[in-house]
Amino acid sequence: MERDTKIKKVGDGYFVEFYENNKCIGVIDYSDHSLHYVDDAVNNFRSGLMSEELIKSYSIKENTNG
Repeated sequence: MERDTKIKKVGDGYFVEFYENNKCIGVIDYSDHSLHYVDDAVNNFRSGLMSEELIKSYSIKENTNG
């Protein structure tokens, strides 16, 4: 399973897009957290510690890629 992320900085906050097999499974708003926290979340997802279900439960929008 291929996992990837994109970190987007908006103002003072961060949003992370989470992908599995090139399909966006969710976007989480980390605006209330530090960049260190965001990096930990990205590493946890890429290593398999964060499930697709967990990403979807915190996602700010539904998957729009299929």
